[in-house]
Amino acid sequence: AIEYLFPSIRLGTLWTVLGAPVSIGFVAIGITAAVVMTWINVIGIRAAALVQSVITATVLIAGILLIVGAVSFGSLANAEPPIATPATGILTVLIMVPAMMVGFDVIPQSAEEINLPSRRIGWLLVLSLLMAVLWYGAVSFAVSMALDPTALESTSMATADAATSLWNGRWAGTVLIVGGVGGILTSWNAFIIG
Repeated sequence: AIEYLFPSIRLGTLWTVLGAPVSIGFVAIGITAAVVMTWINVIGIRAAALVQSVITATVLIAGILLIVGAVSFGSLANAEPPIATPATGILTVLIMVPAMMVGFDVIPQSAEEINLPSRRIGWLLVLSLLMAVLWYGAVSFAVSMALDPTALESTSMATADAATSLWNGRWAGTVLIVGGVGGILTSWNAFIIG
């Protein structure tokens, strides 16, 4: 995703993992982000919560931009067939689902500090999972309305390319990438908190 924003980020290969090059630029970004996220959490929970709220708002803005663009400028014809054959895309997403749940484990860990009845906390946990499913579904459907199957097969960053296509400008793809990186950072922050 970072390469979408900064195409020249691959400064030099340090090593390869399963044939994929790991470059100095990506390692530098990873180390810097780790130091910053850890520092924010060392400052205290208030700082971490504020950062979490700001980044979550960024993720929401990016997703709403994509969904509004799909409703306004997308085409249902692009979403045909509803389930592609072979269904390798579905299997790919199913493999990634456990990684998408990073952060939800923080809810029960922080439940003792929430001033709500236990039953209500349980309902809020279920509601948050349902909202996540709806969110991922809406984003997936928006992408399918934006790009036809041929475009989807040729893209390396479907959400960003979908937003770029819908809004007819690379700025929209950039907003989506920033939102996607924000999603990673909120999960990372929640992981550190938990």
